[in-house]
Formats: sequence, structure tokens, C-alpha cells
Amino acid sequence: LAVAGPRFGDFELTLDGRAMGTLRGYAPTFGPTALSEPTAREVTPGRHELVLTCVGRDPRSQGWDGALDVLVARPAPR
Repeated sequence: LAVAGPRFGDFELTLDGRAMGTLRGYAPTFGPTALSEPTAREVTPGRHELVLTCVGRDPRSQGWDGALDVLVARPAPR
């Protein structure tokens, strides 16, 4: 879950170099937003890299900000 607001941009998320989805950050007022197309990934034990890359912004946005509020990792169903 991320934060949207009047100064937020759009961000692509990758996990270990693989696309996870896009966060559309603009909203007229502050509030929650989520990945436009969430993607589940299985990962091996150990370190992993989550990268957020600003890829633009809505023309109504007044900035390029971005903020994650909650990141949830849970075991996949077996």
C-alpha cells in the first residue's frame, strides 16, 4: 500500500529486477493507493532488492513525490 496525493508521481516497482506493477501516485487529496496490477512473486530465502523508479506523473500533479505506507510479505499458499 502506498500514499497518493496532489504532489505524487507514478512509480514502477521491481523485485530482483522483475516488474511488480505500477503505483499511480496522483490524487486531489491524500489517501491510500495500491499497485495497478499487483503481481505475486515467489522468492528464495535471503536478500532481495525492491526498487521504486519514478516513471512520470499525472499532469495535475504538483510534484514527483512517492511514499510507501505498508509492505506486506507473506508465505504463498501451498
